[in-house]
Amino acid sequence: MLRHRLPLLLAALAWSTALAIATSKSDECVVGGGHVLAARGSQTRLLTDPRSPAGVHRAVASFAKDIEAAVPGAHVSVRNVTSAREVTSYEDDGGGIARTIIVGALNEDGGLAGSIATESGTNVSHIEGQWEAWSVSPARLSSGSEVLLVSGADKRGTIYALYTLSEQMGVSPWHWFADVATREQAQVHVQPCWHPSPTVKYRGIFLNDEQPGLTNWANKHFGTGSTLGNKDPLMQSFLPSFYEHVFDLLLRLKANMLWPALWSDMFAVAGLDALPARPLAGPNQAMADAFGIIYSTSHQEPMARNTPEWTKYGTGEWNYTTNKAELDAFWRYGAERAAQLDTIFSVGMRGDGDIPLPGASVPLLESLVAEQRKILSNAHGGADVTTIPQLWCLYKEVQSYYDEDGLAVPDDVTLLWTDDNWGNLRRVPSANNETARAGGSGLYYHFDYVGDPRNYKWISTINFAKTWEQLSVAQQTGLDRIFILNVGDLKPIEVATHYALDLSYRGTASAAMAPDEWLRAWSRSTFPALPAADVARVVAGYNMLNNRIKPELLNATTWSLAWHHEAEAVEAAWDELTSTVARLRSEHTTDAAFEQLVAFPTLASANLNRLYTAVGRANLHASQARNSANLWADRAADHFLHDGELTAAYHALLDGKWDGMMSQSHINYAYWQQPMRDTMPPVARVQTDDAWPAEDGYMPSSSPGPLRVTIEGSKGAWPGDNVNNCAQGYSCPPPSLQPMDRYGAQKRWIDVSSGTWRGVSYTVSSNVSWLTPSTRSGHLAGDGSTDARIWVTVDWDKAPTNNLSYGGISIMPANGTLTRTSTTTVTVPIDGSSVEGGPKSGGFVEGDGIVAMPASNATKASNTTDASWLSLPGYGLTGQAMTVMPATAPTYEVGKGPALVFDFYSSASGPVNVTTYLGPILNYRAGNPMTYALQIDDGAPATVQPIPLASSAGSDPPDWNGVVAAGVRTKTTQMSLGSSTGWHTLTLWSTQPGLVVEMVVIGQAPLTSLPPPPSFRMAD
Repeated sequence: MLRHRLPLLLAALAWSTALAIATSKSDECVVGGGHVLAARGSQTRLLTDPRSPAGVHRAVASFAKDIEAAVPGAHVSVRNVTSAREVTSYEDDGGGIARTIIVGALNEDGGLAGSIATESGTNVSHIEGQWEAWSVSPARLSSGSEVLLVSGADKRGTIYALYTLSEQMGVSPWHWFADVATREQAQVHVQPCWHPSPTVKYRGIFLNDEQPGLTNWANKHFGTGSTLGNKDPLMQSFLPSFYEHVFDLLLRLKANMLWPALWSDMFAVAGLDALPARPLAGPNQAMADAFGIIYSTSHQEPMARNTPEWTKYGTGEWNYTTNKAELDAFWRYGAERAAQLDTIFSVGMRGDGDIPLPGASVPLLESLVAEQRKILSNAHGGADVTTIPQLWCLYKEVQSYYDEDGLAVPDDVTLLWTDDNWGNLRRVPSANNETARAGGSGLYYHFDYVGDPRNYKWISTINFAKTWEQLSVAQQTGLDRIFILNVGDLKPIEVATHYALDLSYRGTASAAMAPDEWLRAWSRSTFPALPAADVARVVAGYNMLNNRIKPELLNATTWSLAWHHEAEAVEAAWDELTSTVARLRSEHTTDAAFEQLVAFPTLASANLNRLYTAVGRANLHASQARNSANLWADRAADHFLHDGELTAAYHALLDGKWDGMMSQSHINYAYWQQPMRDTMPPVARVQTDDAWPAEDGYMPSSSPGPLRVTIEGSKGAWPGDNVNNCAQGYSCPPPSLQPMDRYGAQKRWIDVSSGTWRGVSYTVSSNVSWLTPSTRSGHLAGDGSTDARIWVTVDWDKAPTNNLSYGGISIMPANGTLTRTSTTTVTVPIDGSSVEGGPKSGGFVEGDGIVAMPASNATKASNTTDASWLSLPGYGLTGQAMTVMPATAPTYEVGKGPALVFDFYSSASGPVNVTTYLGPILNYRAGNPMTYALQIDDGAPATVQPIPLASSAGSDPPDWNGVVAAGVRTKTTQMSLGSSTGWHTLTLWSTQPGLVVEMVVIGQAPLTSLPPPPSFRMAD
């Protein structure tokens, strides 16, 4: 019977209509018609005010180069002018100047942009006084001259306007960091466009866990061995020659903030020969300020000083109780050094090495922050400290001090909440006392991490749907002052980084920011000659597959070789992506950017999964005495070598531009910390030397006989003994497949393998007419290369209609010269009964002993006036989920909130397990843990609290390690189906917004890494 496949239910609640506001076209500037910005063979001039900040002048110069790159043959000049009169006179004096672009910020007193807007009557009121807003508009001067006015509300607004034009005319933000080619064209047209203040005020990245990848690469291209004064020499990898590329990227991504790399580098003094005696900004700091990038330091680095600075220049312990004077002096230097620069000062204190501070207490922390704030005020010439931007990161134990111990944070200091290091929000602001804070709230979020249960820092593992969902919750609940993203080495998580920063700039509410829409737009922009749908599918695909279980957590037993064809399904998913990459390479011209952003992450990730499944097969087949164990061991070795080949090819791109970047170890982890070197996972082989004599001159290698028979749903092997054949391990019954029925899997497999180093033939027979093997005979080579998978199917038109009937499939060696021949008969039980009382439209039917119901295919969904179910395509283990939005919706009583309704048929009665597969979210509302309710038919609803309470606000729930490692939270609730079998209704009531539901399973499914396949569903 063909499994009925339905499109996702609730299409009207998918991404495109998610949250009430329509897609804004306001920032679409470069179009097919309109004002000509530049054209081949003609001139464009950029006019700026000499009084504009250095960052604006630098961006204008960069924009001029972008025009010349995007429009070859265009001639671009840059000149400073101070008034409209100079614009006119220059035009008259220029002779043949075709186009004039005036660039400036409106907040400059008497500045060029403001005077031009006033003279031309250009309306800029919608951006004036707004943080980082911008506008692009044609303007006519009193002289009759037509110009294009690019105005920002402030300096970064101006810069973002220019780089928006750059990106839309074909210069990618990743033109250097991922070598994306510039899209060339004959001319560029611009229409009026604008952008309001960003959704999140401060947006930036944290370069972290940067060894070995980023550091190895930077050492080769930018490093220096400067001693930097006293103590030991220190290699400085990240000098201004490196950071200028980072700053350029950040501004093009519309970011404005940086936490610099910290493991060994000292951002503020890199490039100096020694620490200055008096506080002077180093080259990196000064350049950040000149670019327009706000300097800050991480959650464990107070007062604008990096941890390695204390290691190299500090005196005494990192302990405020015992070493206050030295620490105050250390911080004073940092505050004075950064006082004249655009800086957000991290305050507070954690222990050295990202651990709790020894002797920490609320009074101690409050007193040291009070002292830090005095230092800040003094460093800024006695300024009101509330005017100096500060953040206090409530990371781990610091959240406990705040939530449980009453830690008082000054109202003007931004509360920087965090995720759990795995992309799950720990906390959102409480409406009663936190959303109205002057300092607001922000979010520190991870795309890379070092720590339990495993590091994940090799490759991109970010589920775009989950990122959208979690950042939507953050923005809707008030985490909108700061967004700082831990990006590790930055490469190879370029696309995910771009998306997250774009979400923080443009917000999550627009349909254009839904993952699928955004990825297609990104693909069209980045690879205009390639089919965008294919590129987007591959990028979303490798991230989703890697996110299910992080590559560092994979091993030889992750994907089941016995149940649900799980390993085969995983391999097939990767095969689809790798074949798409191969097709794109063969049908289109690809380049180094394609290799970095699309091909390498896909091919390397797929190869790693194939490595572990090959090791798993080798080890399993060896335990089953199958010759093919050696074949899979060889394949595993090939995949291991291929991993190194893929890395070497990446490092060879562009004559070694990225040599060293992908040097992160990732194979054969033993615990949370990375292996010091990639090593081949342990793999089993079977002996090949057949030295035993026999009566006919030959003894098969497998003592029970020349054939090995293995079956779906078991790790055992027949004939003979195997620890997995039965609990006793010997004298076990013949093999028996799991029962088949009309609504579950419509075929089961039996593997026939060789246990001898001589070729062997076999025959296959069925003892009933309604049971059909896919082959009746075959021959196995002695090298194990021709293992046969026999598919067993049932002719349901001929099968008995009893609840339980039995057939048998017999496999017998056909080579008469072999000794110890024996026939293995596999029992095949079936349930031939049909569903009664149906069909019930949209209902799920039990198959293989369970009912597995995807939330996105619920029979129906009900919403309320202020909360709706939203489909999350691409989420989680299954690639589909449902959640309730907006995150500000109220808490509902059971039976009054949004609900998912599942009609289902079950042959069981009485007690039954109902297992809900949930996203790995946390109880992020203080004092209000997440709950939902389950109800079967008209029975009493059972309220479920799926996430255990943590021992403290800053710690993880007791099941956290297992949940994030598995990529899913499962919660089993025992309920009752009553006394009768047949059709029932399960209702899942949402009591709070934010719950993410992937699937509901009734009955006991085998333990596998992925949820069971969806059950048969009646047609609507």
